[in-house]
Amino acid sequence: MEIPSIFSNFADNYLFRYIGKWNISDDREIHTTTVINAPAEKVWRILTDYRAYGKWNPFIVQIAGKINEDDFTKVTFRVPNLPEDYFYYAILKVSEPNRKLVWRSKLYASELFSGRHIFVIEELSADQIQLTHKEKFSGLLVYLIEPAFFGKANRAIHAMDKALKERAEQLS
Repeated sequence: MEIPSIFSNFADNYLFRYIGKWNISDDREIHTTTVINAPAEKVWRILTDYRAYGKWNPFIVQIAGKINEDDFTKVTFRVPNLPEDYFYYAILKVSEPNRKLVWRSKLYASELFSGRHIFVIEELSADQIQLTHKEKFSGLLVYLIEPAFFGKANRAIHAMDKALKERAEQLS
């Protein structure tokens, strides 16, 4: 669902221009790296098996269908110590098998709150990879969200990385 263009015009012409003058960064980023003792193909299969996320992933607990480049898909996530599950809509931006997966997300409109979920798989050996996992947040709500949320999101992403590592190493 998009916000009407009148909001986008207002945001572009007034809000974001003035926010820029306040010298506030419009992005927040969480960045992790994890060494996983499993082949790149195994990690890739786990990352792209969206139906199984609820079985192993403590952060992204449900994906309604398949994230693809044609349409936004609902993604439900859980942040520790927050009372309920939340959701956003994601669309696939990059899919390089066994190497890189990127989806862009938005909450109603990109101007309000959006993110890029980035997974980069670097092969260290035939049976070991380094996973770089980033979440980049942007939009107006970045300024309004309690800073503690980003700390909680950071812990949730680390928990996801740990669960992915355990699952990949168990299945290898």
